[in-house]
Amino acid sequence: MPDEKNGRLPNRYQAIIARVFADHHVEDATEFEFTRDEFVAIAESLEIVLPKNTGDVIYSFRYRNELPEVIRNTAADGLEWIIEGAGRARYRFKQVQLNRIVPREELLTIKVPDATPEIIAAYALTDEIYVGIDRHGRQYVVPVQAKGGSDKHGVVQTQQDILCCAEKFPTLICRAVSAQFMSEDRIAMFELTVQDGGIKVVDEKHYQLVSANNISAEDLKQYASRNI
Repeated sequence: MPDEKNGRLPNRYQAIIARVFADHHVEDATEFEFTRDEFVAIAESLEIVLPKNTGDVIYSFRYRNELPEVIRNTAADGLEWIIEGAGRARYRFKQVQLNRIVPREELLTIKVPDATPEIIAAYALTDEIYVGIDRHGRQYVVPVQAKGGSDKHGVVQTQQDILCCAEKFPTLICRAVSAQFMSEDRIAMFELTVQDGGIKVVDEKHYQLVSANNISAEDLKQYASRNI
């Protein structure tokens, strides 16, 4: 199963998930299920070492990395394959609307005084859930995804965040947020929702944490004149 671009064998995660897909996929199929137990026989047949944490194979392609090209190429126009949970150690390949959430470079970046404690900064790439209240008394639950490097926004994780909040906090308004770390220490903040099986951007703002003396009077004047 050579990699066409460099002639080398793909890594074992790619090899395993590609074989799972090939074992189950039939022409015109839009979804099908598989189990994690299949990885053992696949690794033996491919003569590769099975990862100690087999669940990480699934996690990698659900939340971090692109599926192998051999899988992506089978998706219908305008659709892409994702992996959903389908029960204990069971998963489902499914075609959904193709969408890519990428920060808009032309968007205004708002400078914010950096008061982040060092211990928080050290663990910035973590996902959290926050609750809050506005001036009208409405209460919110805000699940936050943090994305950096090659991490990608996934419809599965966004959907799970919203469903989890609906179950655990049924009386609160859910506002799903994703933070994407950009160049020049900028952070893109997206409010996301799931509609028609795909991720939709409700709102997007860009921020940059800086020292207070790096925020000029001109910056403040510009912010004051805008509804941001």
